[in-house]
Amino acid sequence: MRGEFESLEFTMSFLKPENALKRAEDLIKVGQKQEALNTLQGLITSKRHRSWQNTHELIMFKYVELCVEMRKGQFARDGLIQYRSICQNVNVSSLEEVIKHFINLSTKKVTQACSEGQTLEQGIDVDDLEAYKRPEDLMMSYVSGEKGKDRSDWELVIPQFKFLWESYRIVLDILRNNSKFEAVYADQPDRPDLSSPESLQLYLRLDQLEIAAELELWKEAFRSAEDIHGLMCMSFHKSPSQKDMELIASAVVLSALSVPPYESNLELEQEKEINLRRANLLSRSSLLAELESEGVMSYAAQEVKDIYYLLEQTFLPSDLELKVTPLLNKISKVGGIASSILNVQLSTYVPELKKLATLRLLQQVSNEYQTMKIENLAGMIPFFDFSVVEKISVDAVKHKFLSMKIDHMKKVVIFGKKSLEADDLSGHLANFAEQLNVARQMICPPDRKQSKLELLLPSLLEAVDKEHKVHLARKSIIEKRKEDQEQRQLEMEQEKERIAEQAAEQMRLATEQNNQRIRQEIAEREHEKAEERRNAELILTKQLRKRQEMKNKWQKLATTLDYLERAKREEAAPFIEAAYQQRLVEEKILHEHNQLQEIELSKLRHAEDLNERKRFSRMAENKEIYKEIVVNRQQVEFNRLKSEREQEREKMRKLKYYLQLEEERQQKLHAEEEARKLEEAERKKKEEAERKAKLDEIYEKRRQREREIEEKAEKQKREALLGRPIEPALRPYEPPARRPLESGTAASSTSKAPAPGKYVPRFRRGGA
Repeated sequence: MRGEFESLEFTMSFLKPENALKRAEDLIKVGQKQEALNTLQGLITSKRHRSWQNTHELIMFKYVELCVEMRKGQFARDGLIQYRSICQNVNVSSLEEVIKHFINLSTKKVTQACSEGQTLEQGIDVDDLEAYKRPEDLMMSYVSGEKGKDRSDWELVIPQFKFLWESYRIVLDILRNNSKFEAVYADQPDRPDLSSPESLQLYLRLDQLEIAAELELWKEAFRSAEDIHGLMCMSFHKSPSQKDMELIASAVVLSALSVPPYESNLELEQEKEINLRRANLLSRSSLLAELESEGVMSYAAQEVKDIYYLLEQTFLPSDLELKVTPLLNKISKVGGIASSILNVQLSTYVPELKKLATLRLLQQVSNEYQTMKIENLAGMIPFFDFSVVEKISVDAVKHKFLSMKIDHMKKVVIFGKKSLEADDLSGHLANFAEQLNVARQMICPPDRKQSKLELLLPSLLEAVDKEHKVHLARKSIIEKRKEDQEQRQLEMEQEKERIAEQAAEQMRLATEQNNQRIRQEIAEREHEKAEERRNAELILTKQLRKRQEMKNKWQKLATTLDYLERAKREEAAPFIEAAYQQRLVEEKILHEHNQLQEIELSKLRHAEDLNERKRFSRMAENKEIYKEIVVNRQQVEFNRLKSEREQEREKMRKLKYYLQLEEERQQKLHAEEEARKLEEAERKKKEEAERKAKLDEIYEKRRQREREIEEKAEKQKREALLGRPIEPALRPYEPPARRPLESGTAASSTSKAPAPGKYVPRFRRGGA
């Protein structure tokens, strides 16, 4: 009978939600939190309590408190999902309050864990300044390799952070994909926007990366790293000054202009291989076009803009000395330090710009002239000597940018066509045939007859008449062809118009059909939605009616069970009171008996303690003697360790002082070595200048000697033409022996100065 009453009482605790809440609170008081959590979860997942009541919200508050305290994320997920199905059609705000309470509790737990970690570090009692750590702490630090704060964070803070992150994820998973919870979902934290000022802080992302790595949330860590990279790209040189923009843009434009205006013509196989290896081949024209399209030219300096338009668009040979030279002088003085570049000097582009201006001048001159004297051409180029111009022109001719020849004997430059193209080969062959015919007539002239003109006149008249008729026929054929072509073109245009009209008509019909289909689909969808709404309303009405009937049924059953419980307790009250009185009498007798036994045992223990004290009293003097011996021994050991520590500190101080002196000595030696190297470089530079001056002097003497020999040869040639006796031919010119240069090195003292532009073998460039 008693077992039946207990089973009935356990069942009644779940008939009302309030009873389950009270049962959970009682279990929490006795320390059984897991049983309390299981009790509340059983109530939430029970099919008997699917209709929402105000008590459900209090139960959920207690449920999420237990989940947060015990860090049961899966329990929290299951309970919130079940509670969402209970209240989503009745009271959405209740779920919102539960979720806010859940997030607030998780956040408070994290804050509490952080404060506990700090308190744990600050609250260490230091009794001995040299031994403030406990042995177990030292062993843990050496075994784990972690500091005290790192270990306390790992034990206290990091688990709470993990649970907070899991709480946010649980809440977002529960609220998504449901239109009724849009407001609640929007109120929850989501990924920060990079465009908001609060999140555009690099140190926040660095902290986020560090915390994600500590929590072992590697996906979040990778996202944080991507955000850091994006912020660094956005923040790099984000607010340059106008001067920096002008300097950088000028450098970019000049570097593009410095690219040679011709490309190296490789063999077809090599070019094909390069095209296969590289997807996009950069060229000078593409670089300049991209600069103009990106608007870089607008940021460049005015001198850079002027020289760009002069060299690329409106270049004239007369502009080289009048306009280009002053602009290059101005550009060579421009430079400075930009915010993102250490040093920008536009003078580095001046040599390449001079070469470009020289090529533009040669290109313009080749289009206007066929021949030009070398001295006139050299006078038009103020930048270089003619030897440098010759090197530039050879490179341009090699890459088929120019077509020119230099005749040093006649001292002229001959310009011609760039190359013999395949389609012009027949013309060159015809010219070659004409020249051969002229040469043949000069070698073997034909016989000239006086009556040749009379013989040719009749045939010429017939040929003229025939050619006139041919021209008239050709003209009529051309006119007919033009008419036929115009007729075909008109028919093609009419056909195109017809096809376009037909395509437009088909497009219009297709558009109308598509619009009609869309309208029909919209109407069908509206009809389906209306049917769904009506069905949902009917289902909801039936569910509400069933729930109301079930609620009334359970209320009647609860009333009946209350009556039964009251009757049971009224019947059991006399029996319980009699059993209670009988238990009091039995416990009183047992207590008196236990007290008598305790008194007897206390007397026996007291007598034994007195005998033990009398036996140990004779050892007190020996104890004091042993204590004094141990203390003296420890004092001697302490003094020895202290003296050793002082000696070690003195030794370290002397070693540190010696290392400092050695470092200063090394720095002094390094400075002296740098000064010696600088002096040696200056001396070598001076010797090189002296050697170059002597070479120039020898070269000038040689040129003068060659000029005298040419004048003598010209004089002998004129005398020979005038019939005077020819003097004996001069010996071939032998250059005078070069004197060894007086330089500091043995290699330069034995070498000869080579003529400029002449190839010298490697074994003759240095000394023996």
